[in-house]
Amino acid sequence: FIGRTFIDINTIEDEWVKKNVIPQILELPEFASEKVLIKEFWNFWLRYRDNSYAVADVPCPVEANLFRKCVMTNINDNNFKGPFPLLDLRTVLYLNGIDPLKDRNTLIEKPRKRHNPLNDILIMKEIWFKYIIKI
Repeated sequence: FIGRTFIDINTIEDEWVKKNVIPQILELPEFASEKVLIKEFWNFWLRYRDNSYAVADVPCPVEANLFRKCVMTNINDNNFKGPFPLLDLRTVLYLNGIDPLKDRNTLIEKPRKRHNPLNDILIMKEIWFKYIIKI
């Protein structure tokens, strides 16, 4: 398994994805399986959930499905432990009069290379702090 994906990257046909996304995910840590990734992610979430909230840029389907898979690994113990609400950056932009489809790099001080999950998170964090936390 390469990066955080559990698909054969050789089966990807979309040229834009091949050019912009695949090179970025090849730099990410590897997990033995999706099950291992879900367990690691869920343990991380549980460590911080009481003093945190989850923010995603268009959380459906990726983040919403990830949390759903985490909960479903043990519905009896995990039910109601996911983020509520799962906050959406696009909604924040819309409510601030900004086109929700606007390139995120145009909203921050120093643009970052896109489609690397860590950079995407840092971009989202900067925008969140600018429009919600007002820093």
